[in-house]
Amino acid sequence: MILVLTNSQDATADYLCPILQESGLVVCRFNTDSPRDNFAISSDLTVEPIWRFPHAELVPEAVHHVWLRRPLPLASGGQTAAEQHAAYEWASAIEGFLNRVPTARWMNHPAVNTTASHKIDQLYRAREVGFAIPRSLITQVSSDAICFWHRCHGRVVAKPLSFGYVEGATRADDFIIYTSSVSLDDIQGHSELLAKTPTLFQERIDKECDVRVTVIDDEATAIALVAKDHNQIDIRRNEMREVQYRPIEIPSVELRRIFTLVRGYGLRFAALDFAVTREGAWVFFELNPNGQWAWMDIEGCCSIHQSFLHAFKRLNA
Repeated sequence: MILVLTNSQDATADYLCPILQESGLVVCRFNTDSPRDNFAISSDLTVEPIWRFPHAELVPEAVHHVWLRRPLPLASGGQTAAEQHAAYEWASAIEGFLNRVPTARWMNHPAVNTTASHKIDQLYRAREVGFAIPRSLITQVSSDAICFWHRCHGRVVAKPLSFGYVEGATRADDFIIYTSSVSLDDIQGHSELLAKTPTLFQERIDKECDVRVTVIDDEATAIALVAKDHNQIDIRRNEMREVQYRPIEIPSVELRRIFTLVRGYGLRFAALDFAVTREGAWVFFELNPNGQWAWMDIEGCCSIHQSFLHAFKRLNA
């Protein structure tokens, strides 16, 4: 039995859950943004807690796997103090149930995801395991940024340290902060803005392609993402309409480094981003412990869902 923790708008869960069910696995999906009047939790502490859904009853030992996708905070049902308190109580009860599921059954445990989500630490660890990384500077001091810009001969990009997705008042107001080229005028003309928050600056890499590596337990799938414009800094722009996909072989030395980095964090799932230079060198950019992958399956360039099936069935066995 696989418990999926996500939200009602999660397209990746929409894609994978039917595949899991068709393979014979039992899937219970919990959308944290759904109303709470269709489930209940109870326990007298003499036995394991019971989580009752409309069509199932769960106990922690019966949950063979927890797939942590994209849960949202529990819907409070309103803004009054009582309604907010009820949401906190619900969250505490659900977390109490989930804490009874062994960490090894999670993909990934939220505590592990949190530890693995910091770009600064990722870059340190990536360099320690042997990856090439871009020359980097984290600063909010314009004079330091200017010196770095000159050291890189003006070939500098800026990117967010945390999440590049910014939520607005409504979904229509949401926007993405893309990796962008930085000029000397950008730094000098926005020193007051830079002073308000640390920014990650990196030397721009001349790349032949981007590569997304998806790791699930002992399986790694690498897909080259080739932009029509090879000089495009962030291929996510224009909703990746001019990107071509093709499988790419991971060099053995890079594969060992990938598994060393992922396992060092205690992750079972990870999405890693690289650039491959025109000389064939692999350059590490970042690791996302809960990154997207289903769109590549849908494009027909890989079958990452099979790796999930293998992982879930091994654990269930």
